[in-house]
Amino acid sequence: MLVTRFEYVNTATQRELLNILKLLEPIAGAKVVWQFLEDDEDMEECGQELAQLTSVAFEFQAY
Repeated sequence: MLVTRFEYVNTATQRELLNILKLLEPIAGAKVVWQFLEDDEDMEECGQELAQLTSVAFEFQAY
């Protein structure tokens, strides 16, 4: 399980995160817990986009 909590993600960081997630795809049971501030719609959307680009299971948690 990979738990993430970012305050800011730019496009270069998003590309690198996607590369990391692609490495997790062949691992059975791999899961990403994407945590974001409750009112940070941009960070939630970033996680949603990454989830669509990979087959790794995502769980979204607002805090």
